[in-house]
Amino acid sequence: MTQQSLLYLFKGLAFLFASGVETNSSQAKALVYLTFSALGEDTFGQMMLAYRYWAGIGVEKNCETALTYYRTVADRGTRDLARYNVC
Repeated sequence: MTQQSLLYLFKGLAFLFASGVETNSSQAKALVYLTFSALGEDTFGQMMLAYRYWAGIGVEKNCETALTYYRTVADRGTRDLARYNVC
């Protein structure tokens, strides 16, 4: 299993536990899987985790932590744009 597919799996498990689809809802488990995804440098996983910190879903509301994740995603986007000469 590649790292990319593992990160995709973590996001999927996070969604299932957060929403309670086909399993009991568990925000704690959703947070664990989103954290794994974010630590693996998955952009969407980092955005989902940032939103959870911003909104206080399953964690204590913390705008600074949310901003850290959002900045990481924005910096990666800026690097990608520069690398492909988009701007």
